[in-house]
Amino acid sequence: MNAFGSLVAGFTNPIEALASFDAQVILDAGCSPARVRDWTKTSAARNG
Repeated sequence: MNAFGSLVAGFTNPIEALASFDAQVILDAGCSPARVRDWTKTSAARNG
């Protein structure tokens, strides 16, 4: 799968995309630390 395919797959199955969540990647992309904390909690709940 190419990068665009991965992007689209993340949109269509966002919970599954959290399996490979990386907080540093979204921080580096410019997301706010508060949003990163929220995503971190969601990822932790998903991954148990």
